[in-house]
Parts: sequence; C-alpha cells; structure tokens
Amino acid sequence: MSLRSIVCAALIAFGWIAPAGAGEGAERLARFTDSLRSLEAEFVQTVFDDKMKVIETARGRALLAKPGRFCWDYLEPYRQQIVADGERVWIYDPELEQVVVKPLDRALGSAPIALLTGRGRIEDAFRVVELGRLEGRWLVQLEPRAQDTDFGAMLLALGEQGLDTMELRDRLGRVTRIEFRAVKLNVPVEAERFRFTPPARRGRVARGRRRAVTETQAGLFAATTPLAERLRPRSLDEVVGQRHLLAPDRPLRRALEAGRVHSLVFWGPPGVGKTTLARLIAAHAGAEFIALSAVFAGIKEIREAVERARAVRRAGGRILLFVDEIHRFNKAQQDAFLPLLEDGTLILVGATTENPAFELNPALRSRCRIYPLEPLDAAALTALLERALADTERGLGARRLQASDEALAHLAQVAGGDARVALGLLEQAADLIEDGATIDPALVRRVAAAGAAAFDKRGDAFYDQISALHKAVRGSDPDAALYWFARMLEGGCDPLYVARRLVRIASEDIGNADPRALRLALDAWETYTRLGSPEGELAIAQALVYAACAPKSNAVYRAFDEARAAARSSPAAPVPLHLRNAPAPLLEALGHGRGYHYAHDHPMGISPGQTYWPEGVAERRFYRPVPRGLEARIAERLAELRRLCRR
Repeated sequence: MSLRSIVCAALIAFGWIAPAGAGEGAERLARFTDSLRSLEAEFVQTVFDDKMKVIETARGRALLAKPGRFCWDYLEPYRQQIVADGERVWIYDPELEQVVVKPLDRALGSAPIALLTGRGRIEDAFRVVELGRLEGRWLVQLEPRAQDTDFGAMLLALGEQGLDTMELRDRLGRVTRIEFRAVKLNVPVEAERFRFTPPARRGRVARGRRRAVTETQAGLFAATTPLAERLRPRSLDEVVGQRHLLAPDRPLRRALEAGRVHSLVFWGPPGVGKTTLARLIAAHAGAEFIALSAVFAGIKEIREAVERARAVRRAGGRILLFVDEIHRFNKAQQDAFLPLLEDGTLILVGATTENPAFELNPALRSRCRIYPLEPLDAAALTALLERALADTERGLGARRLQASDEALAHLAQVAGGDARVALGLLEQAADLIEDGATIDPALVRRVAAAGAAAFDKRGDAFYDQISALHKAVRGSDPDAALYWFARMLEGGCDPLYVARRLVRIASEDIGNADPRALRLALDAWETYTRLGSPEGELAIAQALVYAACAPKSNAVYRAFDEARAAARSSPAAPVPLHLRNAPAPLLEALGHGRGYHYAHDHPMGISPGQTYWPEGVAERRFYRPVPRGLEARIAERLAELRRLCRR
C-alpha cells in the first residue's frame, strides 16, 4: 500500500474522509471515462517539489477528444501549446519559436490529460485503489501496471459532474496538481482544433539577432511529418546499419527477398529501425500491414486486428501484425497470439527495447525468432545525415544546406546510435539557419545541449551502464569510472543508486586491501543525503576515484562465499561444549564452557591448540589475503598467528 493510501486510510479512521462504498469510486471513474467523448475546461496547474514546496503555478485551457487527441494551452505566466492529433504530439514554444514533435505514446508525460484519451480502458493500464470521499468528491488512486512509467501514482478526484482534480507524483517525488474549472463534457469538437498550425512568418532568434523565416522554412516549420518519418527507408537497400542481418549473404535478407517470412521479434534500442524493418517485411511478403502499440492497445484493438486477419486470410491474403513495445503486453495478452501463429492466421512482428528472455513468455518466444538490432555506429549515422541534407524530395536538399564534417561527426556522436535522435537534431539545427547556410559544430552543440543522454532507469541500458562503471572501478580506471558516472547522471539516474553500489564495490572488490575505501564510500553517501545535487555528487565522484585507485582484493568476498557454502553443507553441526555460553549453573554442570581458554590470559593474546570448529567439520581456510595493499601485511600477521597456534 502506498503512503498516500495509508494516510487516506488514517483520515477515514478519524472521520475526516468518508469511506466510499465498495468500488463506488472505481465505478464512477469507469462510467466517466467510458462515457467521455470530449472535454473542454480551464485549468490551474501547480508543481510541488518532493517536500511539497511550490515550484511553479500556471493557468491555461484544455480540450480533449477521444481517441488520442488533445490541445493543452498554457496562457500564464508563460505561453506554450501542446497539440496531439491522435498519432503525434506537437509541443510549441512561442518564445523560442521552437517545435518538438514526438510520437503520442512517447509523450504522455508532456500533458497528463492525454492519459484520459487512450483507446483502451484505464483499468487495463492502472490498478485502481479506492481512497474514500472528501468534501463530496470521490478519491481514486491509479497505480501504473507497467514498471517503467515516468510517474509513480496518479490521484483523481471525481465530483458529481466528473473529473475535478488530477495529481501525479513522479519517480523523483515531485507532484503536479491540475485543477479543472468550467468543465464542459461531450461538446461537439471539430477536427481542425487538433491540427497544429504555428504562426507564419514570425521572427526567430538565431545567432543573436531576430529575423524573418523564409518561405521554405515556413513550409518546413508547418510540415506535419518529422524529418525522421519522411526519410524512413522504402527498401532494404536504404536501410543503414544492421549488416549482421541485412547483408546480401545473410539468411534474413535472403528470406525477405524470396518472400519467405516468419513471425519474429526485433530487440534493440530506440531509433535503430525496428518499425521500418517490420514495414519492409510486410512489403516483401505482400501482406497487409497492421500496427498496434502495446502502450495503447487493449483487448478491443487486438480482437479487431484478429478479425481483420481472418477476413483477409479467407480472401487469400495475409496480415502482418506489428506490435510495438510488445513487452508491455501482459501474459494473457501475449498468450492470445499463440493459436493465431500456430494456424497461420497472421504473421507477428514484435518490437521491444527490453530483453525478450525476461519480458516475453517462453511460449511466445518459442514461436518467434529473436533478432537483436544494434545501435547505429557513427559511419551509418553520418551517411544517414548526409542523405537527409542531399535528398530534395524527402529531406532538406531543397534548402541547399551544408554541414561540416566535424558537425556531422558531433551529431552522430550525441545521437547515441539512434537515427531518430540524429535526424531530429539535424532538423532543429536546420530550423535555426537560413537557406544555403552551413551547419557548424557550435550550432550542433547548441541544439544538442537540450537533449538527454540515452538512459533507461530500469531496463537493459541501466544495468549495462552501472555494470560498466563497476568494472571500471574494479579495473582501476578512475577516468572511465567518472565517465560512466557522468553518463548516468546526465540520463537522470539517482546518484544515491551509484552511492549504494559504491559501498558494495568497497567491500567486494577492495575489501581489506584498503578498508578506508568503505568508510569513504559511506561518507560520500551521507554527504549526498545532506547536500543533495549537485554538490553531493562531487563527494560520490571523489569516492569513485579513490576506489578505482585503491589496491584491489576480493579475498573477503570469496571467503564469505566459501564459508556460506560450507555452512549449507553442515547446517546441523552442534556448537562444541567449550564454546557454548554458561549463563546458569545447570548449563555449567552440563559442561558448557568447560575447557575454553580465554585468549587475553595468554601473553600473545591467542590460545594455542584451541579449536573453534564444530566436531565432525574439518577446519578449512576460506580467507586468503592477496599480496596487495594492507592485505599484504594482514597475510604476514595471519601466517604468524597460525604458526603460534600450532605450538
């Protein structure tokens, strides 16, 4: 149960919140969302930090219509417009005269109201927790079923007329509260309201001066298709990278060109061509292409796709069903595809950024071939960027832009193997210069500064990066350790996670070779909890460098593993009588403690000839100090102690 649930339960107990009837809040929420077709309202948005201190307050207007369309306008104290047309989200900042375009399923956090516009039911994506009634409103908490969402929980307050307040708490403890006013439900809404059209021919800040946008730029500025989408490959020869799968002599390439297709799952990071390859497979197979996103799709959408596949099959055709983020489907949803794959009703192509060995059911994996896709290397990304600059039909060729080799190399580097990011940065840079101008490294650095490093707080990228950091410290490379620490911080990692891992490193990889490393790791942890970011991060960096430079020993780590194995092999061996405690006369009469030699009574502080092992368990040596750091001296001392004990 969450802290909010516990607090609400306490308020109910004291009579400040009235307990709702069983399922009453959830039923009201279901009725509201099921009947909701459109919503128009004014809103007040307040953002709090993790200590509930107000960070900012904003006002604006909201309009939404199912499925997946909304317009979210901030009016005070700043201006910003967020528009979704059902497929993409356009985020327009009039001050910067900048537009960011994202697929809808990657931008829900940009406008919380979008969570109400999905095609599926809220209950499919969230666990609904009843919290009771407060001042005539029903309180319901929604907890995401997926583990990799941007927020931890969402609180909804439902009045007699429907939604009253939304409150989202993100993974960093920040709270965004949105209060709706003057709400109008299910009013007629024209589709034009959700079509993004930026103001034409306005001045734009670039290189320190204001100027007008050219006609060509205005057309690109108002285009409804991002550059990455326009340049999506239309044939296998246009695909960059993935030579291990698509080279002419590779089995997958030969199978596609022969029209022999099979169900498969593409596993790889974002922006490497998973969706593109799925479309090309459908084209080579002569199959109708149906795309679903596991983020939005529910049982209804799956059934519709299956019914369409059966109809097409009866007519002699084939259906290729592409499921993006397939790992988000639960076990029952994944199992629903099994009979369809076995009888050939459809070809399934899944795409996932997560390891299929952990995220997909074994039954589904056994019916699909898994193809790993690699991040695009610098050469592939550079070739793609050059194509975008030269292509007059789908790219930026009509603008006669140039780019220096250094600028292209920097774009390829900051893109992190993601073609979509590389083309998006190129498009942003192009928006800031005149036709015929040159994209230089300084401009690339400007547009890249706002981008985030590739990082996944829970998936493979997270564990790969922390693994790289750990191995760099173990391998005594402080510079690489600092690099990976910085990468993780830039990507949004909680510094305390690294601090906790550093404590383990100090025990596992340094141990008694330099016991000061453990103390320094604990001090860095405490320093960060006192100072926070960014000051506390320096203490963690200091401890990382010390740990990387310290002498290494895993002798204690190995000794403890061996000792645990020995303990498991003799779990019932009794404690010898001479080592047992004798707190009562009866126990002393039974022999407890008899024959024990108190070490401090001997000149050397040891008891020669005394054993501390259970009867029947042979003495063993688990701890074998290494000849490095303080353990070299410990080894000498231990050898002397063992020599004296044998006397």
